[in-house]
Amino acid sequence: MRYVRIEADVPYCGCDMVEYLAFEDEASNMEISDYAEDIANDHHNQYEYLATNSIDEDDYETMEEYEEAEAEALEDYRESCSWNWEEVSREEWEEYEGGLA
Repeated sequence: MRYVRIEADVPYCGCDMVEYLAFEDEASNMEISDYAEDIANDHHNQYEYLATNSIDEDDYETMEEYEEAEAEALEDYRESCSWNWEEVSREEWEEYEGGLA
């Protein structure tokens, strides 16, 4: 088995996530990376509202300007989020029982 720790960081609120998973020995680094990225993106999606929460439609003359401001805020948010994964020992994985830290 391959034991990994996946971390996803959300800079806007400090709502970081750490998850421990086990994969079959045959799992490639690319397969693990793809899975880790999906988990991290799901986590990041939960907090997208923080990027646009302070944008008030009344502050813009047109709906187009408002939508552009929202899109820019979301892009900045996405660029600020990060994730990674690394292999860990079976002992570390067992400490968290393969679940959330």
